[in-house]
Amino acid sequence: MSNEYQHTKALGVSFNAADFHTLSYHARKHQMPVREFIEWMVGCYIKSMRAEEQSRKK
Repeated sequence: MSNEYQHTKALGVSFNAADFHTLSYHARKHQMPVREFIEWMVGCYIKSMRAEEQSRKK
C-alpha cells in the first residue's frame, strides 16, 4: 500500500454567481484555473491558521 494521497471525494462547495465571478477574477489575476486557485487559496489559509496556532502555543 502506498503512502501517497489518493483523491477519493471532492470537497462539496457551492458558490452563487457573484462569488464565482469574484473567484474567477482572482484566478485570472493569478493565471490559474478556478479549481486550482481555490485549492491554492484554501492551502494558504490552512498554513496561516497553523502558523497562528503555533504562535499562540509559545
